[in-house]
Amino acid sequence: MRFAEQATFADYFSGRAGVCPEPACAKPFDWWNATRSWIAQGFGFGSVLALAGAQTTMHFFHVKVDQVVEVDLTAEGIPADADIVRLNLTPQGGGVFPIVLHSNEAVVELRSPKFYVRGLPLRVPGQPEPSENKVAALAVWFVRRADDTRDRHLVDAARQYEAGRYDGVVVPANIAAEAALTPVVNGALRRHASEKNVDVFIRDVGYSGLMNAVVPMLADFYGVPRIPDVIRGALNHLRDLRNKVGHSGHCPPQSKAQAAEMLTAAIFGVRYADFLRAELEARRGCSAAGGLG
Repeated sequence: MRFAEQATFADYFSGRAGVCPEPACAKPFDWWNATRSWIAQGFGFGSVLALAGAQTTMHFFHVKVDQVVEVDLTAEGIPADADIVRLNLTPQGGGVFPIVLHSNEAVVELRSPKFYVRGLPLRVPGQPEPSENKVAALAVWFVRRADDTRDRHLVDAARQYEAGRYDGVVVPANIAAEAALTPVVNGALRRHASEKNVDVFIRDVGYSGLMNAVVPMLADFYGVPRIPDVIRGALNHLRDLRNKVGHSGHCPPQSKAQAAEMLTAAIFGVRYADFLRAELEARRGCSAAGGLG
């Protein structure tokens, strides 16, 4: 998925024109507007999470009628401790339908890369007795990290949007962006001040000061492209809505288009944090070699 690669976002943040990934199109366009419109008009849970940094893996297996088979996605390279946030099983023919077996907990948000499937016969009068079917398993997954705050809240924001609870996108989307950007700023400032002083400073300036003053200052200081104003503005609006939730206990009703922009802002905020971290680390290497101070 070319549009979901970090290099695509790096090009965008660096000011290089985006190009439509469809070979029949291949025209330049703005990734921010294109992503926001796509989420609003053609939302796909797995594809949206791929934009946010999730991995997608396809695996094929066979199952017979009433047979129970273990499906092991680690064989396709998915880490054993990964979190499967969306799993789609698509029969490649008729006759036998895959049913995922579970414990007495029928609704499970996260799934292990290993699970069991039973083949359910779908008999049609006048048709041959079903026996076996090939199944395509499409998994969307994140690598579990010690601090996966941003990933968990991006997943939650996408689920709220998918369910049509548009005001429910606000809090998790804001947390995801803030949880992505703050550690990058924290790490950069600790090169110039003590851990205690940095922690106090970040607490005092708050997320607004960090987003609107500290992040642009760091970008300028190290010669990194700033976060685009359109994204910073959307993140500021998202933060304002989150503050209304915190201060009043509820969020004003949000339209689908407004929620799509909030979700897009969170995704681009997370991706800019990754971009900024990579650029700062690259310049840190220059500093060690006698470049930036």
